Amino acid sequence: MTSLLVLVVVIFLWVHVRKVEKRMTYLEKYLQESTKQFGKTEAASATPAASTFTEQNVTERPTVAERQASVNTIEQPTLQASPSAVGGFIEWLKTDWLMKLGGLLIVLGMAWFLNYAFANNWIGPMGRISLGFIVGAMVLVLGRYRMNTYMSQGGILMFIGALGIILTTWAGREMYGFFTPASALVIMFLTSCVLGITSVHFKRVPLAYANVLLGAVAPLLTASPEPSLTGLFTYLLVLSLGAIWVTSVTGWRQIVFLALFTVSLYSIPFLENGYFENENGLMFAFVFSALFFFVSILGMRQAGITKIYDLLTAVLTGLFLLAWILVGADAEWQSLLLVAWTLVFAFGAFTAVRLGAMMSYFYAYASVGVLLLGSATAIELDGPTLTIAFIIESLAVLVIGHYVSKQARLLPILAIPTIIPIFLSFESMDSYAWNISIFHEDSLVLALMIIAGVLVERYVKYARLNEPDEEVRKKLSFFSNIAGAGASLYGIAYVWLGSKALFGYENGIIVALFVYIVIGSALYLSGKKTGVKWKKVIGGILIGITSAYLLLVAGMILGTFGRIVAYMVIGVVLVGVAWHERSGIKKDI
Repeated sequence: MTSLLVLVVVIFLWVHVRKVEKRMTYLEKYLQESTKQFGKTEAASATPAASTFTEQNVTERPTVAERQASVNTIEQPTLQASPSAVGGFIEWLKTDWLMKLGGLLIVLGMAWFLNYAFANNWIGPMGRISLGFIVGAMVLVLGRYRMNTYMSQGGILMFIGALGIILTTWAGREMYGFFTPASALVIMFLTSCVLGITSVHFKRVPLAYANVLLGAVAPLLTASPEPSLTGLFTYLLVLSLGAIWVTSVTGWRQIVFLALFTVSLYSIPFLENGYFENENGLMFAFVFSALFFFVSILGMRQAGITKIYDLLTAVLTGLFLLAWILVGADAEWQSLLLVAWTLVFAFGAFTAVRLGAMMSYFYAYASVGVLLLGSATAIELDGPTLTIAFIIESLAVLVIGHYVSKQARLLPILAIPTIIPIFLSFESMDSYAWNISIFHEDSLVLALMIIAGVLVERYVKYARLNEPDEEVRKKLSFFSNIAGAGASLYGIAYVWLGSKALFGYENGIIVALFVYIVIGSALYLSGKKTGVKWKKVIGGILIGITSAYLLLVAGMILGTFGRIVAYMVIGVVLVGVAWHERSGIKKDI
């Protein structure tokens, strides 16, 4: 205990020494600046004539306002970026650290005293709980009184008092059975509400955090023998409504996210265990989702700057809803419910654009809508049919998103859902159906991927024509080249698989190589003539890969007749391409 007191004294003296050093530094700077000003005045006023001296003295001598302005210039702090979460916590610890340390020591001392008193049975069970309530209430009232002059210190005391009342309630319920779970929960909730109301009155965000924190842990401290989803979610609904009220008054939108996060955490055990006996958890999920969605829609227009918790609120609402539908809804209703909520979140994305909100809201709601729609599709379909549906949906997202947002620069972002059918299409390339014919669903998947790539490439080029920003035009040109290259690669794969399916293994290889050379040559010549870079690159790569395959692999796979035909035909094509290229150059010259 002595060493602890010595440590506190040392820290206290160190803090005061630092304050004295800062004051001395400020005084030094002030004297230096004042000396410079007076030095300039004396140098400027050094003239032979007395009248001139008087005039210069009046003109050059800095006024009190000027000296004050120079002092303000010295002491004006430079603008710094907002601190991180760790930095903010450290700053919070540094502010009124003596009050925080003293409060901690008081709590520890009370705990030791009560432990000793209880061990010796000085105070009975009823007296112990009453004493806890009295002390907690006194500290809570003292903190409220202290906030009139020192809000930081008063907030700390109020939190300590509220925590003492909640822990006393838990002890009375857990150890002595004085309260029922419902009455204990009401006492804890009302105690936390005191912090919430005070935070609104004094505009103190930490007290609002404490309100949500204490309200969130209250159900864990009631020691309910049988968990009730209806009772728990009713309480969480009241807690969420309180958080929304605080947000509506103060504009602290992070409080809504904390409430949603609390509801999501309490949902996990029920989702994992499938606890739905005589409970209607899915309806509560719909109520929470609609509530947080509506609040987010109302707040998006008022938000001047979008914070990360705004986007997390939208995304977490969608994930919360998706989890409850997949677990709680009957199989025949899941896809219908997901489609209905897809329309709701699509409306949110549309509203975000029309209300002039930040585009990050559009990204968030559009992403959730796409996720719900994709989940509904995956529930109903599988295999190549699912891939085909995803191809159509990804194209619809691209076109509708561009139509709603009216911004061509968003096209690369809107095309992100096409990644899913791209990965799923690899399974169609390895399908056994290619050994039989080309008339099957896997063949249709690759054909649609080719068409989709061409359509995206053309659509992006069309949107690029109306884009005034040159930097965006360059990005769109690069994106359209990627779409065209992707369509070409799928075309290569389709020709290879289709040729072997139609003409047999050996003849199919010859036909595929011939088609590759012809297409590659056409792309190469077209790209060289028109200046389209991706055509020239893809054509050259296709010619090079085909030639290398013909020389290194095909010679061992094909028979003698096949090798003769392949080498002769492809060689004639390449000579013709070179002849045509040189003829064009000569004609130009």
